[in-house]
Amino acid sequence: MTSRMGFVGYVWAMAVLDSANAEAVAKVMASFMMEPLV
Repeated sequence: MTSRMGFVGYVWAMAVLDSANAEAVAKVMASFMMEPLV
């Protein structure tokens, strides 16, 4: 099963590997963090 934090961690790893997308991924991570954990 896939957890939210696991997905965020995967996206973050992809951002590190492709720094060109770091800014865009950072915005995606921000949106995830802003969402309430229900």
